[in-house]
Amino acid sequence: MTATRELKMPSKQMLQVLFLQNGMPWISITAAGIVVFILCGIIFNIRFFVVALIWIFMVIPLVVAFLYFYYGMNPLTAFNSIPHKVIFDDSKVTLEFIDPQEKENEENNSISPRKEYTISREEFLEMKNGGKYVLLCFKKKGWIWLPTDSFEEFKQFKDVIASFSNNTISNNNDKK
Repeated sequence: MTATRELKMPSKQMLQVLFLQNGMPWISITAAGIVVFILCGIIFNIRFFVVALIWIFMVIPLVVAFLYFYYGMNPLTAFNSIPHKVIFDDSKVTLEFIDPQEKENEENNSISPRKEYTISREEFLEMKNGGKYVLLCFKKKGWIWLPTDSFEEFKQFKDVIASFSNNTISNNNDKK
């Protein structure tokens, strides 16, 4: 059993990962549409500029809202923005949430309930490398953000990544 330090994904990085990992096709299509309407406004009629403005002020916010609700509100993805610890076991991954009031309860010697979310390792889908972090993607549950400095020792990080890499290889062999 291996556990991380206390993690909390910054909101800027959460949006960045959402856009880079899940939103590129949507953002590319929207940007291409805006460029087409601006070019049509230059070539044909100025009314296409109005359509380009509609895309800028109506379609882009809808795309951002879609990305947020469809991808960002998946259980694991949403939990990345809450202070938590990730506990890796042989058969499951557990997210244990850290409540700020829990620290006060520890000082007062009162017992607070544990809040956790458990997911089976069998639901692991793929791993995405983001440079200073790794995303562990699970089927229909979202992803877990795992920075390289999330463990006490880098060897623990390498061991966890290696165990998930082996799981990916075995999952791919099962599909064939």
